[in-house]
Amino acid sequence: MTTAEATSPQLEPNARSLWAYAWPTVGAAAILLQMYIFASWIAAGPTAPNAGPDPISDFPRYGLIVFQTAMIAVGIGGVIYIARTLWNRECLSLFQLVMIGWLCTWWQDPLVSMAERGFTYNSKLVNAGCWCDQVPGWSSENGSQFVEPLLITPPAYLVVLPLGALFSAYVIRWVAKRWSNLNDVVLFVIGWAGVSLLFQFPLELIATRLIHVDVWLSSPGNVSLWGDHFYKMPVYEFPLFGLALVTTGWVLYLNMRDGKSFLDVRLESAGISGRRASTMRVLAVIGYSNFSNALYIALFVIVSVVFKDSIPADTPSWLLYGRH
Repeated sequence: MTTAEATSPQLEPNARSLWAYAWPTVGAAAILLQMYIFASWIAAGPTAPNAGPDPISDFPRYGLIVFQTAMIAVGIGGVIYIARTLWNRECLSLFQLVMIGWLCTWWQDPLVSMAERGFTYNSKLVNAGCWCDQVPGWSSENGSQFVEPLLITPPAYLVVLPLGALFSAYVIRWVAKRWSNLNDVVLFVIGWAGVSLLFQFPLELIATRLIHVDVWLSSPGNVSLWGDHFYKMPVYEFPLFGLALVTTGWVLYLNMRDGKSFLDVRLESAGISGRRASTMRVLAVIGYSNFSNALYIALFVIVSVVFKDSIPADTPSWLLYGRH
């Protein structure tokens, strides 16, 4: 008996089937919702916001060009990585499924500002506005003029964020091998801290502070680095998004440790196999990835509503999403 089998709950056949369909159902619902959102957005006629009159200095201006170019290359690499596996008629690895799953959470990217505009991207980036107004429950102002950088975020969701989840899984595995007496809760927290400090923080430092890819305009200055300026970085953002990454990373770690994830165990216990199992596995990972990202968004929205600050006085027009 494998570890995964030993630790999985003993359920009646009907209960097993219900659990096996739970995550795939979430995944299918997420796909249908984003199809509706994107179709409504395209039908409404996407328009990019005016960047306004304020100039941007040479370092961030050229930095944005380099960053977008690099992300295009990253995205192409991710597509080739998955396409080669499919071309060779091989099964996609769990990490490749996570790549697909996180790409299918891209529609959630602007939702951290759905109740209170606390985050936005640089209008100088290639964009066509955003689908915010088509999202059910969106209440923040000027949603169609939110900047969604089309050359950056899709590759980020396809490659960079899954790599963050994988990074947390390797941190957990390394710690588990070195200190085998640690329980799963402690390992999870260590992976959470590792990906927040060693992965998420450096990326945000480059993107926000140095080249102004994105900014957190309404975050409280007293709990932000450089809190009096438009490039302030709220210290709670790193652990909140780190939680999303390690939630996915934990599944990758269990797959490394046990040879299968709990998603696979559910399918096997329900007696589901073959092509049907493969389809449900993809949908399950999409559902779980959407849950991971939604967890971060829900927590961030709560924080942004309870704790907010005025937009810094030095904020340039290219960060005001058409409000200048």
